[in-house]
Amino acid sequence: MSLVTQVSDLAVATGTAIKATRASVGPLANLTTTAKSDLVAAINELVTTIGSGGHVDADSITDATTIGKALIRAVDAVAARTAIGAGTSNLVLGTTSSTAKAGDYQPSAANITDATSAGRALLTAVDATAQRTALGVRSTADTDAAISAAVAGLVDGAPGALDTLKEFADALGNDANFATTIMTALGNRLRFDAAQSLSGPQQAQGQTNLSVYSRAEIGDPTTDFVSVLTSALA
Repeated sequence: MSLVTQVSDLAVATGTAIKATRASVGPLANLTTTAKSDLVAAINELVTTIGSGGHVDADSITDATTIGKALIRAVDAVAARTAIGAGTSNLVLGTTSSTAKAGDYQPSAANITDATSAGRALLTAVDATAQRTALGVRSTADTDAAISAAVAGLVDGAPGALDTLKEFADALGNDANFATTIMTALGNRLRFDAAQSLSGPQQAQGQTNLSVYSRAEIGDPTTDFVSVLTSALA
């Protein structure tokens, strides 16, 4: 890098720093002092105006009241409360006689302005039973008793082998369509209380199961065998 380049970079960096400083100070022309082109002169002018190092105390405030001056001089919150006659009550400034409470004040549920009826009922409940009543819930013992009663009503004296849902399901063969299965099976039974329309294979299977001959195998039972014999003898 050449010397010219290095000097140019230094000049740019210096100018940038000066520009930033000017920006933070602001335009001197905006000063309200008489001196506007010299910052030191402007500051000296200001010091002279306010009394060359003088100070302002509570007594210097001409319209301050005695209580106001006492508040200004208070070293802590206790002293400030004493100055306004609040003592040690920790009252918020602006508290009046109608809003202040006694030092031993104990609020009740009715004093909680945003409490609901249910919330107040819970706060004033004398015991857990009253709180459950307010919430409309049962105790663990009551719930267990209700469940036991429901289970007893469901079982209702069922035998030990059929007093659970699993045992009942096992007894039904775990068939979710048990009723349909039974009705289908009953429909395939030979009836004796009403007429049935059976197919050929059904009739054949029924005859086999009953070990009987079919009408075709037996023939017409009204046949006149005497007539047949007479014809044979002729």
